[in-house]
Amino acid sequence: MEELSLRKREVDKELQTHAPLRDFNWGAFFLTWIWAIGNRSFNTVTLLHLVFCAVPYVGPFSAISLMLYSGLTGNDRAWNAKEWQDSEHFKRVQRRWALVGVTQFAIAVLLVAGTPFFFVKTK
Repeated sequence: MEELSLRKREVDKELQTHAPLRDFNWGAFFLTWIWAIGNRSFNTVTLLHLVFCAVPYVGPFSAISLMLYSGLTGNDRAWNAKEWQDSEHFKRVQRRWALVGVTQFAIAVLLVAGTPFFFVKTK
């Protein structure tokens, strides 16, 4: 356990010099609460935003603010919530989340854009 704590401090020092925690987290931005659960960083702010997403007229603004909050604070929250082997492991896992998030968003946009064509009747 002592060795793990020492390694965590070394990696913390390494990350502070490279400052990847300040980068925007695209996986957290696109997947918000799913990303938060997967990275064990679901917190009160995320929960409040999710609750407000269900409130009429407030929902869209809450969803956008949750996306921004998650994207801006995601790396820091994920880093502090889990044990990582090193900074490269952390970056690799967050890159995968970003790829899944962007892919999910692209599929959703294509489905929404293609929906009107599904209902067009041809003779």
